[in-house]
Amino acid sequence: MNNTDLRDLRRQWQRHGAPPTSTSAALERLGSTLGQSWQRCFQFGLMPSARRPSDDHVLGSENLRIRIEQREQLIRTAIPTLDYLHALIAGTGGVVILADHQGVIVHSVGDPTFLHRADRVLLRPGASWLERHRGTNAIGTALHEGRAVAVNGAEHFFEENGFLSCTASPIRGPDGRTLGVLDISSDQRSHHPHTLGLVRTSVRAIERQLFAQAETGETLKATCHPSPAGLGSMAEGLLHLDETGLITAMDTVAMGWLGLQQQDIGQIRLPQLFPMMFPLDWKAVFDQALRQGTFSLELKTLQGRSLAFRLDASGWRSRRPAANSTALVTEDEPGTTELREVSRRTVEQTLLDTHGNIAAAARRLGISRSTLYRYLRR
Repeated sequence: MNNTDLRDLRRQWQRHGAPPTSTSAALERLGSTLGQSWQRCFQFGLMPSARRPSDDHVLGSENLRIRIEQREQLIRTAIPTLDYLHALIAGTGGVVILADHQGVIVHSVGDPTFLHRADRVLLRPGASWLERHRGTNAIGTALHEGRAVAVNGAEHFFEENGFLSCTASPIRGPDGRTLGVLDISSDQRSHHPHTLGLVRTSVRAIERQLFAQAETGETLKATCHPSPAGLGSMAEGLLHLDETGLITAMDTVAMGWLGLQQQDIGQIRLPQLFPMMFPLDWKAVFDQALRQGTFSLELKTLQGRSLAFRLDASGWRSRRPAANSTALVTEDEPGTTELREVSRRTVEQTLLDTHGNIAAAARRLGISRSTLYRYLRR
């Protein structure tokens, strides 16, 4: 749809209070994602013809500084990628933006001439670009949809944002939670459909870095791909597995290969997904990976689809007791009755504090879950 059609559709919608039946064909061309976003914006009470952006949702300098400190790891990890993207688009007029999971811009880098235009619509650090504050836009709509989104020209809900072409994708951490959004914004006249792929690839690179930085503790790092040749490539999925095969971390690519979702992290064990392959003893596989450092295997789903896995034990380490907890002692250590009693009280209190969650209690005590289970059995 051209800009005039979009402007007329938006104004008719505002006039009628709902999408007029005469524009159903136009709405179909607009697409469900943008059409539903526009509808949410009207429900928020936003007026598309508003001339001046509201600065009610822009952080002051001190609050922005605090927020940047809170997002330090994400920002530090993403900045090299943002700088690289800016180098790619330098001279074409545009800005590369990092927003947090609440839609607040925490870092941007761009051409000075375009930054001046972007500043007029509050496309700058400290400003919230959630849909309820800025209407349909790539950052806010990508957060709502949970996937990459492109919003070009008059597809923006606010008419004043019609000069923008914006493409954004959520950035997720190893636990599946959305940490932020990467966005490339430029003049809508220079819109290029390949920008969507560029943003997705860049987000993938950031997510892989975040995964590499994640604390593994007593878990195996694992990768998966339908083909063994795909292991080690950008297309492989990333996981962390504990000694029981429980998936403790997983990226979106692994979710796709395994047919899982974010809420399955910490709930599903790998052997459950391949029941025909296990009675193959998972403990034996786990121990083999520990002995060899790496271990490769190929598993088949119930549908007969093969997935290649590579287990990496290089990050494995035995946990030492936390500084604020009393070490657990064994029954055969002489002369430690009093210390055993302190240890018992520590374990009991930790279990109370974690509502009986063994995994959380073990983490707080600085020991493995298997050690805690053995101690409880004793």
